Amino acid sequence: MFIRFRTIPELDRLVDELHESVNRLFERDFEEGRRGRTTTKAMWEPQVEITETSEAVIADVELPGVRPKDMEVLFRDGELIIEGKRERERFDHGKYLRQERPYGKFRHVIRPDSPVDEQNITATFRQGLLTIWMPKSESATTKQISIKVSEPQNQNRKEG
Repeated sequence: MFIRFRTIPELDRLVDELHESVNRLFERDFEEGRRGRTTTKAMWEPQVEITETSEAVIADVELPGVRPKDMEVLFRDGELIIEGKRERERFDHGKYLRQERPYGKFRHVIRPDSPVDEQNITATFRQGLLTIWMPKSESATTKQISIKVSEPQNQNRKEG
């Protein structure tokens, strides 16, 4: 089915109508979920930035609204596992106009490219940002190896 339009404003209006229809569809599904008609809750994955220095691999995990007691950080089998939950705060004096922040259980798994010293991993949580410092293990550091140059021995070679 083709829809003909004559002007850019008309196209803008059609796009706005489509946007409104999609929003209504999702709002209806969201309301049904709040009333208990939907029983499955998908896990969400927090936003993460991973950086590397000569000494460590650092993961910054965005977890606004998550209480420290509701999160756990594990290092197992070469993987850093961050998991927990963010609970929705009660809002009794109005209605939500838009909700973009995910709630419920979350999990994020990071496999560092470099071997890390798992006994000395530290984590700090400040203003919604979880920073995990994973110091590199000795086997991960760069070591300059000197190369010995030896001249080939010509004892068994015949020239000519």
